This record gives sequence, structure tokens and C-alpha cells, in this order.
Amino acid sequence: DRDLGASTFLVATGGVPDRPRIPGGELAIVSDQAFFLEELPKRVAIIGGGYIALEFAGIFHGLGIETHVLYRGELILRGFDSDLRRGLASRLLDRGIDLRCECRVAAIVQSAESQCLQLEDGSEIDVDLALAAIGRSPNTGDLGLVEAGVDVDAEGSIAVDEHSRTSQPSISAVGDCPNRMNLTPVAIAEAMAMV
Repeated sequence: DRDLGASTFLVATGGVPDRPRIPGGELAIVSDQAFFLEELPKRVAIIGGGYIALEFAGIFHGLGIETHVLYRGELILRGFDSDLRRGLASRLLDRGIDLRCECRVAAIVQSAESQCLQLEDGSEIDVDLALAAIGRSPNTGDLGLVEAGVDVDAEGSIAVDEHSRTSQPSISAVGDCPNRMNLTPVAIAEAMAMV
């Protein structure tokens, strides 16, 4: 309950994991919850094909868990080098990970024994755990940025220039808040440059 003032503010509040907007989407855990599982599942389905989804696919598979990766796009790791994307997809398949591209989950249904992922093509996958790694949104919702005159889009992304300055000269934003390239090493580098 204190008011603090400063001549310069830096917004670096990170991002929060998105959940699938499908029936039963709330049944899937997100990456933040994966570190607090009370027991390991025998079968896991990861919805997504980005950096976080593939990290967890490697972790779960490395622990001996039957791992499925379901990605709606044509090829994993959108935005990365195409040779790397193809090579990694091939390697994941060679290691025994069930990688399915151009695969959309229509719904998640909980039963007493498992979670059933119903796919848009009519097929189903039964697993013990579904993990949604479909992206992250800027963690800016309760900061009062709009009231402070900062340009923010409908998803909460803060508009910045090439020097990370917002529409208010005394306020800058780095990391996941501007929603440019949401990778931890990028956020760290931006913060170090700003400091």
C-alpha cells in the first residue's frame, strides 16, 4: 500500500503459459505445473511444437515415459532454421517420440483411468497426462499500463521501439512483455543491455 516514484521504469514481468481453448482444455497442465507432479505418468501427450514443448518431450521421454507430441503446424519450431527443424523432427522420431505434425486436438476428456485426447481427424490418444505448451502471453494484466498511457495490444503485449522504449518515455519493457522473441536467453540479454 505504498506509492513509489522513479524517473525510469522497466517492465520485465515475463509471461504466463496459455491454455488450449477447446472443450476440456483446463484438464491439461502447463509447463509451470510440470515441475510439481507428485508422480510420473506412464504416458504423456504434449500439445505444441515450440521450444518448451520439445524440451518437455525430451525430459519425459528421457525418463522412460511414452511421449506423444501433437503440433498443429507443418513442422516443429516455427521461426527457427528449417534445416534444424527437419533434423530435430527426424531425431525425435528416431528416438521413439510419437511426433505428429498437422495434428489438432479437438477436446480432452477425463475418465477414471486416463485422459482421452480427441483429435480433429476423428482419432484419439489415451494418456495419463496432457501438457499444453502452446505459447505464452505477456504477464501484464494487472499493472495499470493502459492507465499510465502505455500502448498495449489486446493480448497484453507492450508496444516498444528498437530500444525497448514504450509510448511513455520513462517506461521501457523487455523479455516476454513486448512479445518479440520469447526465449529466456533473449530476455536475459535484453535485461542486461537495459541495465
